[in-house]
Amino acid sequence: MQILSDREFFDGFTVCYGSDRGDFRFFVSALIGCVSVLVFIVVGQPLALATALLFLCSAYYHFPLVEKKVPRIGASQYGIFVDGFGIIDWRAVKDIEIRTYAVRSIENKELIIELNRDVDAALISDWRKLPVHRLLMKLPWRLRDDRVLSVLLEPFAVDKDKLLETLQQMRTFYDN
Repeated sequence: MQILSDREFFDGFTVCYGSDRGDFRFFVSALIGCVSVLVFIVVGQPLALATALLFLCSAYYHFPLVEKKVPRIGASQYGIFVDGFGIIDWRAVKDIEIRTYAVRSIENKELIIELNRDVDAALISDWRKLPVHRLLMKLPWRLRDDRVLSVLLEPFAVDKDKLLETLQQMRTFYDN
């Protein structure tokens, strides 16, 4: 498996989280968690400690949404990069599409990357073994089965159709 440095890979196309996508979730959870800790210290109420733990865990989970300058999805001559997953070789990509689904009345879009081989064989660089501090934080991807990767596009600062078009053009250009 080839190991690529950040500098080698990021010469291509990258997408970060949007500036207004996760701030509310993180900061409100952190604020309520800190206030609950203060209530526990002052009053000694055990329910306040449980509330603090719940909200501080939520803030910890949503922390990556606050890191606006960290690339989460990208593409270069090597393949498609997905944060916390790795670099998928262009020759291993069978299809790229965007699927829309609704949860109640909210429409969500997912980037679906279908592979023509198993994930272990498709990855040029495997980044699924995360550091301990990153294990419980939000990841942008979900593996549906061994050959279908989905990335929820809601938190990203990019036009969804433009993202799909760019990835398909890069795939056509580099997949030779």
